[in-house]
Amino acid sequence: RTPDRAQRFEATRQRIALRQSASAGAGKILPPDPALLVSWMRGWAGDVAEGEAILRLAETATPEQRAGWIKAREIVAEEPQARLLGELLRLAEGASPVEVSAAIRPSSAGESSGSLRLAAKVLNQRGQPEEARRWIAEVHRRQEANPLDDTALVLAICQAGGDSGGLTDWRDRLSRFPGTSSRFIELAAEFFQVGRQDLALGLMAERYASFRVLTEEQRFFLNEYARHLIREGVLDQARRVLLAMFQKTVGGDPVLLVDYYKAAGKLDQLEGELDKFYLSKSEREQVMSLLPPGAKARTGPETSAVR
Repeated sequence: RTPDRAQRFEATRQRIALRQSASAGAGKILPPDPALLVSWMRGWAGDVAEGEAILRLAETATPEQRAGWIKAREIVAEEPQARLLGELLRLAEGASPVEVSAAIRPSSAGESSGSLRLAAKVLNQRGQPEEARRWIAEVHRRQEANPLDDTALVLAICQAGGDSGGLTDWRDRLSRFPGTSSRFIELAAEFFQVGRQDLALGLMAERYASFRVLTEEQRFFLNEYARHLIREGVLDQARRVLLAMFQKTVGGDPVLLVDYYKAAGKLDQLEGELDKFYLSKSEREQVMSLLPPGAKARTGPETSAVR
């Protein structure tokens, strides 16, 4: 039967509470009453966090509650978005991920990008990276969303499927999309997280190469790029970035100079090299305050060893 106004109001109230609970990352709400499930499914706008929360609640539902879902799915069978959520609920009933994925093939445009992302994420978590890849590919085929936003999910799918080539392809694709420098730092962090330092640094290197001039607007990116280069031992490039950053006075972090010379094993040469970085008096004093006892400048030929 169709829920009356009071039931629809209650379903809306519960969805709002559920969304707040999901965003806070804590709290529990009783599983949805089967009589309200149709309103839940129809009211779901494709928010991934809310969808995940609904599916988690489904895991705690009783057999009696789950029995009511069959009728609810029949009611929304011709409504792509609501039907997708209803089919994903079958996973809580023990249906196989392959069976569920086959039942919810993307329609022409009936589901939102968010609902497709939810399907991709859930199927990947259920051990079906190939199915998940198909769903996220549908999101990008529609060109309704910025692919930059899907980096974490795409990398998770590639990792689960052992698809090293997919990781490289995605890095190449990201480099062609516009975005702020701080956004590219976040994207690079996703590659670092899955152990692909080479792809992370490659993405940052391409961003760095795109700068025609260095300005204070790129300060955060430049400092983070230099920090990652030092950490990963790519010291020649780290030195080039540090020189460019400090000589252009775009706000380089003096701590990075100490980190660089320490990583290069030439900390005792730092004091004699400071003039090359055009440091202000306060920056020079900060660097000197960070040097450990005994790290004094050398004179003579050795001082010029760092170029």
